[in-house]
Amino acid sequence: MLALSAVLLDFAVQGNHVLSLRDIYSLCPQARARMNSVYMTCVFVGGAASSAVTGIVSQRWGWPGVTVFAAILAVAASLVWTGENAAMARRWPALVRAPGGGRPLVRGRPPVRGRPVAGGMSWPRRRRR
Repeated sequence: MLALSAVLLDFAVQGNHVLSLRDIYSLCPQARARMNSVYMTCVFVGGAASSAVTGIVSQRWGWPGVTVFAAILAVAASLVWTGENAAMARRWPALVRAPGGGRPLVRGRPPVRGRPVAGGMSWPRRRRR
């Protein structure tokens, strides 16, 4: 059971990594190398910092403390995600909510000019002079 849990956890982490890189690469295709460097640095620093804090928490409070720390990190990430979605809804209300207040159409980033998004809407193209 422990081996299956480890395999599933690794699958989830790798899937999250791939999806995150897909979103990052879609922001600015010309700067993939720089964006990848920033992303991987943040992943490394975040992992190192949480490992250091987990070691201290484990020494002081044991396994229950580690699980509480993990829950605190999950809640903090959920709050950040909720705050980003709320800010986007205020900035682009027509693109974030479907007609009638349905589910969000675009999540996490504004649409690219001229590229159609869900619901058939798109940014107008700039006129060439």
